Amino acid sequence: MLALPLGAGMESLLEREGVEPLVIAVCGEDAQLLTGVASNMADISEYCSFIELEQTEAMSALENGSVTAVLALPDDFVGGILSGKNEPALLYTDPARPLEGMLILYAGQCAADMLSAAQGGIYAVLDELANQGIERENAVMEINLEYIKFTLSRSGMYAEERLSATGALPIAQHYALTLMCWLLLMSAAVYHPVLRPGQGEWRARLVSAGCSGAQWALGAMLPVLLCCCALAAALGCAFGGGVSFGAMACGVFACGFASLLGSVCRGESAMAALCFALSLALVFVSGGIIPPALMPKAFAALVSDSPLALMRLALLGQGGAEVAALGAALCAAAAVLCARGFVREARG
Repeated sequence: MLALPLGAGMESLLEREGVEPLVIAVCGEDAQLLTGVASNMADISEYCSFIELEQTEAMSALENGSVTAVLALPDDFVGGILSGKNEPALLYTDPARPLEGMLILYAGQCAADMLSAAQGGIYAVLDELANQGIERENAVMEINLEYIKFTLSRSGMYAEERLSATGALPIAQHYALTLMCWLLLMSAAVYHPVLRPGQGEWRARLVSAGCSGAQWALGAMLPVLLCCCALAAALGCAFGGGVSFGAMACGVFACGFASLLGSVCRGESAMAALCFALSLALVFVSGGIIPPALMPKAFAALVSDSPLALMRLALLGQGGAEVAALGAALCAAAAVLCARGFVREARG
């Protein structure tokens, strides 16, 4: 019952409109020109706000947190770019705000790379013009002015794309399905009394009746499989996927997961603890705690292929072959272990 409101809450949190821009104080004789040009670029002004300050005042503002970074320009910065001198500008960030500092440094590196590439093209043209007898001084200003016009109107060259923090599924559906899949796996602890070999007189009766380990494993796992498939089908119907092959595949995987844990855990508390740890790890790897877009690269590559991520899609009726194969492998391994456990405990 909590899955849908939780998913809606995560969607509201991750899709909040309005991002507070990073404030960059610009110092130097060309600060007014640079802040004016940058403020007229819509794709930059959406995320960065530029203000002109004296360097002492700017450094004080950086210390008290009123600005995110300080960009100190050398003398004749713009003229140096036009002439090719390229005197370096200094960028100061606040070490107490590492995330904002990294964003500023990344943006600065992108700007430097763009400028370097553009200058390479400009000076290649100037060299060609020089070979044709056209003086450099007569062409450099016109070429740079054309480049500035091109840069200011560059937004028409790009297609805007809206990316979701969760990737394949809408945010609300992603988190609601993640919670449901987690609960499906967490239900494994309920089946412990069924999966452990019979104790005392009941076990003795099974042995005396000629019950083999394989027969015990089949008899123990069958009701677990039926319960898991019924629960998975109900979840599939709740999310619009219906009683599909994918939902049944999720039931097989949940049965294999529960049966494997039941075959190795002697007590219910041990099975509950191990079930919680493993299922929570699967939730994390599938991007069910941290949005996939914000996960470390080492984990982000595993998100789409993780069992729980495949289960999310399977419950919606999208595929399920991979989940079924994983579930069948778990069930086979669990059947072997259950059979061996029954034989071992029957011998005392």
